Amino acid sequence: MYVYWGMALGPDGHLYVAAHVSEEGGHYLRPTPIGSGRVLRQRLSASGSFLGPTEVFAGRGGSSRRQLNRPSDPCFCSHGNLHISSFVAPGGAASQAAAEGMRRVVYTFSPQGDCLGYLRPSAGASLIRDAWGVSCAVDGGSSLLVACQGEDPASEEVLVRLPSCGCGELLATERASAPDASRPIACGEAASLVGADACIKCANYVANVPGSG
Repeated sequence: MYVYWGMALGPDGHLYVAAHVSEEGGHYLRPTPIGSGRVLRQRLSASGSFLGPTEVFAGRGGSSRRQLNRPSDPCFCSHGNLHISSFVAPGGAASQAAAEGMRRVVYTFSPQGDCLGYLRPSAGASLIRDAWGVSCAVDGGSSLLVACQGEDPASEEVLVRLPSCGCGELLATERASAPDASRPIACGEAASLVGADACIKCANYVANVPGSG
């Protein structure tokens, strides 16, 4: 049984769904086993009908060799790569991020389902230490918006802008052909959007905020 945590249409016209496996009835408040996260892909016809079975695009059983932990809110950048947030597993690929106090990170996946690394701002990394919802900004470029728990655990959620998805620089290097989930991907300086926190009351979803690009 799957518990679903957001979906997006990919550049290939198919549906991508963030989910985790639940053996205990599917209630979202139940503990999540480490490595139970998946990104599911459902091929669609031009009219939106399902074509064939649902596939595991990323996560255990997929081609990424990346253990996802309660992944949430996938989105696709202008480069065609998928970005999705996930808890950092103890001793997992993003152990460096965990050592820096990050509970959740935004992973980047290639169109083939391989994990290319995780986003790490050059400054303001603590702003996205607890990343949830991810969305492409409305500026037509490669920037991303991320809904995050505030730096103070008791604070409300904040909306953070990353000026780059990091894919342009990544694709320009030879390393881009070698999947590496432990690779930090530079995405510029993170900045919280002034006045945006009032628009975000649940850290699972990001909406397009006028003027946020």
